Amino acid sequence: MRFLLSASSKAAKAAATSTSASSSSANNAAVQTASSAASSHRAAASAASMITRAPPGGPGRRTEVSWGQRCSPVCGCVVRFESTSDATTGRIRTAEYTARSVVASSSEAPGGDGALRLRPQTAERKGRPLLTECECRTLHAVASALTSHLPGRTMDAVRNSSEFDGFRSSESFRRAALSSMGLTPTPSSGRCYDLVEEAFVAAVRGYVPGPRRSAAVAARAAAGGGG
Repeated sequence: MRFLLSASSKAAKAAATSTSASSSSANNAAVQTASSAASSHRAAASAASMITRAPPGGPGRRTEVSWGQRCSPVCGCVVRFESTSDATTGRIRTAEYTARSVVASSSEAPGGDGALRLRPQTAERKGRPLLTECECRTLHAVASALTSHLPGRTMDAVRNSSEFDGFRSSESFRRAALSSMGLTPTPSSGRCYDLVEEAFVAAVRGYVPGPRRSAAVAARAAAGGGG
C-alpha cells in the first residue's frame, strides 16, 4: 500500500475515472458474497479469503491464483481482488478487481428506535441479490492504482509493501494516500479506502485486518456499549 503515496497525478486521474476489470469468476464470487449478505449481514462483512490452485497448463506453467473480497456493511459494495502468479518465480502475471453494489431497500429495524436496516433486493426467479456497478470514485481510484502496481512484482514484495504496525495503514497514511491521488479525505472516502484495503490485504496476505480503533469505538457506541 505504501506505493500509493508515489502515484503520479496522471496515474491518479486515470485510476479515478477507470472502471473495474471484470471476469465471470469474479462476478460470480461477488454474487455469492452478496447472497451471504442477504442471509447473514455479519458473516458477509467478514467474508474474505485467499486460495491457490494449479490449473492445467503443462510443465513450467503452473499458476497460483490469489483472491480476497469484502462486502461493506454501510453501502453494500462488494470488492474483490484476484491475481495470478507464476508458481516458479512468484511473480504476478495479472491482477484485476471487481466492484459491485448490492441493490437494497431500507426498512425500519425491529425495536421501535427508528433505526433503519438494508434489505437486498433479489431477482424473482433465482433469488440472487441484484447488483449494479459500484460508482464510488474513491473505491475505483484506489483499487485501480493497486492492481496496476502488481504485475511483474513478486507476491512477497507486495506483502511487504502492505505491512504496517497493527496490520493496516494508519489514518495519517490514509489521508496522505487519498490526497496524493487527488481525492479529498473525508469520513466517506476513508470508509471506501478501508474497504479496498481490507479486500486487498485479504488477497495478498490471507487475512482481513481488524477495524480501526475509531470505527470500533463508533460501532460499540452505536450498539450502546460505550467507548
